[in-house]
Amino acid sequence: MTGCKKAIEQNEIPVCAIVVDENNSIVSKAINRTKMDVLGHAEIRAIKKAAKKLKSRYLYNCKIYVNLEPCIMCAFACVLSRISEIVYVLRDQKFGGVYSLYQIPIDIRLNHRIIVRKASYFEEEFKELLRKFFKNSNL
Repeated sequence: MTGCKKAIEQNEIPVCAIVVDENNSIVSKAINRTKMDVLGHAEIRAIKKAAKKLKSRYLYNCKIYVNLEPCIMCAFACVLSRISEIVYVLRDQKFGGVYSLYQIPIDIRLNHRIIVRKASYFEEEFKELLRKFFKNSNL
């Protein structure tokens, strides 16, 4: 929640991502930084930070937690980085790449598949943050 509130303070869409290893230790965290970088999604930034920290482009046995369903770009980045699991809270009917519009992480045509789980923790809080952000922004 803290990361999402920080994103709002910076006039960014409140999306935050956390990558954890097989021991559930936090490897990296990131918030959206898309105002000046269309690739600055929280998931992409968290994956890049985790890869740098682990000194590997592959994040085997790592999970990514995100408050909003990853978009198509972020879902495919998870596949390319070999993340083992995506856990998201809110579905994204407009851009969702893991369930709502596409199911990229489980597409059998790709060489890596990812476990996808929808979680419900802080669901109402995240909904309210997004609602407030879009009500007060010009996006």
